[in-house]
Amino acid sequence: MFPTLRSVKKIQSDGDRNKITAKSAKDVVENARKVREERILAKELGSYARRLQSWWRGVFTRIRLTRSLRMDYDKKMEDIKKLVSILKISRSATVSVFIPPSKIVIELSRELTYGSTSDLKV
Repeated sequence: MFPTLRSVKKIQSDGDRNKITAKSAKDVVENARKVREERILAKELGSYARRLQSWWRGVFTRIRLTRSLRMDYDKKMEDIKKLVSILKISRSATVSVFIPPSKIVIELSRELTYGSTSDLKV
């Protein structure tokens, strides 16, 4: 069979044994350095991945929020259109145009621009 490390060490002289030990020590140090570099690289890659995931989560959250705000705004504008059509039908011909109160228009504009303004006083 193949010679084992023990049998090789028995055959070799003291000087050769020191070379093997020195070479083995260099290998151990080199392997430790490689493992350390791999850990550092894995840590950096993990950091980059977390940063990228965080950025994408922010992008998708902004998209969802914008869609939600826009849908809410459109729904409120549809409600105003319905109110205008109801008032047109129910009122006399002398009042032809319904103008929503300025407070409502300002609040709807703020909602579209800044998001929910339910806690703000107009």
